[in-house]
Amino acid sequence: MNAFGNLARFYDAVYADKDYAAEAAYVLKLLDAYAPACGRLLELGSGTGRHAIELARAGRQVSGIDASSDMVAIANERIAASAPGHLSFGTADATRYREDRQYDAVIACFHVLNYMTTPEALAAAFATAAAHLPRHGLFLFDSWHGPAVRRSGPETRVRDLRVGASEIVRIAQPEHDPARQTVDVKYRFFVRQPPAAAWELIEETHHLRYLFRDDVLAACAQTGFELLLDEEWLSGKPLSDATWGACYLARRI
Repeated sequence: MNAFGNLARFYDAVYADKDYAAEAAYVLKLLDAYAPACGRLLELGSGTGRHAIELARAGRQVSGIDASSDMVAIANERIAASAPGHLSFGTADATRYREDRQYDAVIACFHVLNYMTTPEALAAAFATAAAHLPRHGLFLFDSWHGPAVRRSGPETRVRDLRVGASEIVRIAQPEHDPARQTVDVKYRFFVRQPPAAAWELIEETHHLRYLFRDDVLAACAQTGFELLLDEEWLSGKPLSDATWGACYLARRI
């Protein structure tokens, strides 16, 4: 699952326009609607810590794990610089992580569960959530929504970016395999750091599996969850074949 070894240093530049504060507020609104005393959170796939920091600013105690030690290092730098208390990050695999501690809710934001590329891996991530929740604890996550991916398919995208003085061109080229329900996204970053004239090429391929509602229900059944809610991420609209981002909320039974 460690797909961000080379790209961690560009991650925040790529997603500079992402509204982490609004997304954290959305997550807390859903959690509080079903568990008003939801103060201790475990985040699977916490990345560079942007969601966790916003949640901590809202007064929640957040522990984040990520399989990329490079991403975790950036997150820990944020804590040292200006992040609020009640926040920690560590390197771990979401399919195998265990600690002797329980939380009020487990979250996995920004398509983390799409990196679980088999039904077995997805169930293992659900089992990690279950292992850290008491009865009635909540598990909230988002995902690429299968009907939308099948309907329109992912597209090649090109972006021009800057990180400090560095010029960056990012190309994301997907390869869709409907039979396996997967998308391999090949990332190519062309990087030039003045005064150098030459461009450096960095390549990584991210292997993802999009989810249908039945996939989520099957994982819930295997690991002791009941599905409480499914809706479009952020908007709260019903899911449709035009919905790319789905949000699911499950409760441990």
